[in-house]
Amino acid sequence: MVPEDLDEDIAILTISEFGEQKNPEGISPVLRFQEAPDRLLYINRTQVEFLVKKLGDDSDNWIGRKIPVEKKEVEYNGKMFLKVYVMEPQDWDKTLRAATAPAPGKVSTTAPPAARGKRS
Repeated sequence: MVPEDLDEDIAILTISEFGEQKNPEGISPVLRFQEAPDRLLYINRTQVEFLVKKLGDDSDNWIGRKIPVEKKEVEYNGKMFLKVYVMEPQDWDKTLRAATAPAPGKVSTTAPPAARGKRS
């Protein structure tokens, strides 16, 4: 997965697969998402730790879970690159809430069950 795959700087994606993939530097953990089934996101150990912290240590339970990813500028071998990364855990809750909140001035279409069908 490359930054050009994301329409925005931050995306909420649904994990469909977690595994390992061989690459020129060895074997790396990878994520596949329902929203981009033909793309893999190679992640590092730190990003795996973020997932463990927020989703638990059983990666089988990660399938179907929504996570925030972001475009992030990183330095590698003295050069700057734009990459897609799993967002740091302290920012997940706010980001996930914002992604599901109605836009300002809009009415939520997900009313509590008790309120559906009632008129004032």
